[in-house]
Amino acid sequence: MELITAAKGSVHITPLQDSLWHRAIIGAETCILQKGNKFAPQVMNNTLIRIKDGVGMIQGRFFCIEPNTYDEVELSSGSQGVNRIDIICAKITANGDGTQTGSWEIVEGDPTTGSPVTPEYTEGNLDNGDPEALFGIIKVTFEGASITSAESINEGAQSILLSAPLSSGAAAHNTIYRGKYLGSAVTDEQYARIQDGTFHDLFIGDYWTIDGINWRIADFDYWYGTGDTECTTHHAVIVPDTELYKAQMNTSNVVTGAYVGSRMYTTNLATAKTTINNAFGSAHILSKRLHLQNAATNGYSSGGTWYDSTVDLMNEINVYGSKIYGDVINGTNWPNLYTTDNSQFALFRHDHSRIIGRDANNNRSAWWLRDVANTTSFARVNSYGLAGHNNASTSLGVRPAFGIC
Repeated sequence: MELITAAKGSVHITPLQDSLWHRAIIGAETCILQKGNKFAPQVMNNTLIRIKDGVGMIQGRFFCIEPNTYDEVELSSGSQGVNRIDIICAKITANGDGTQTGSWEIVEGDPTTGSPVTPEYTEGNLDNGDPEALFGIIKVTFEGASITSAESINEGAQSILLSAPLSSGAAAHNTIYRGKYLGSAVTDEQYARIQDGTFHDLFIGDYWTIDGINWRIADFDYWYGTGDTECTTHHAVIVPDTELYKAQMNTSNVVTGAYVGSRMYTTNLATAKTTINNAFGSAHILSKRLHLQNAATNGYSSGGTWYDSTVDLMNEINVYGSKIYGDVINGTNWPNLYTTDNSQFALFRHDHSRIIGRDANNNRSAWWLRDVANTTSFARVNSYGLAGHNNASTSLGVRPAFGIC
């Protein structure tokens, strides 16, 4: 044992020891603290980004831009006819003489004539002796020679200062929205923390950017313990920030067979399942049992049973926390409303703006829900944020939910 807080007559506290204390108190490895402008970016011209004041931490090591000051970072110029995404990272470098220094590092993306992809970078691990560690702070998007946006990518990764240590498990982690960028793939360590049900250093709103799509954590263990065959696998529920593509619920304006009988369920979800399997690996996609509706009478769901489920459209309750256009009661007939999806995802409870759908160009876009609304339509989220419904033959956004484990 080594006593750290003690008078020893000489300098003896190392950066590693200090960082362990910081991580234990704050409850995170790397984050932006709730102080000042939190490194908010400001576009000054087509190559210059001003970074406002804030306090952050990389693997327990604090860094800051002091109040009423700012830093400026110069990026490489964009080029006409191509698009690019760069990441501005806070960087700690371990020098050969035992000292450490902080700086800004630009991770430059590959130019493309299509949709640009967020570049990957290696975070590094100072505890293990790596020479540097990086923390992505700002995403800068170029369209041609112009910067079209500069946004904080870890704006919500704020400190978790609690009066008592944060409990492990879904109940505690579902109560905190963080919004931290987690990388370009789920790491083995992150999968391990999902599988053991502790969800260590994973919180609502955290996300991975894979193949240009932000895949965001919406809930933990939402389906755990449910189903006619009990779900006993710990999992994180994932929802993409944007629609994956547009598709119809049916080729004509009918609701025959409700959700399970729809063309969306039988055919149009296939591309989404392929995209999700490619992003996370089919072995990591949760298989659970959902009670889904398979019959409709006079515009309401009249039948349903248990089905195997990996990737499905959300229902109104997942998004809003209640039924709105989906049927509730039809005279003397009870609609078939049996569902284990009977509470709102934590993501939408904490951040209402996440209900708004976006297309690949970040324009607001309507997206499908699986609830039968009447004889010709299913429920949807309107591009203005309204709860609504659309004729089944309309092509709207496909934004499914699924679990990873």
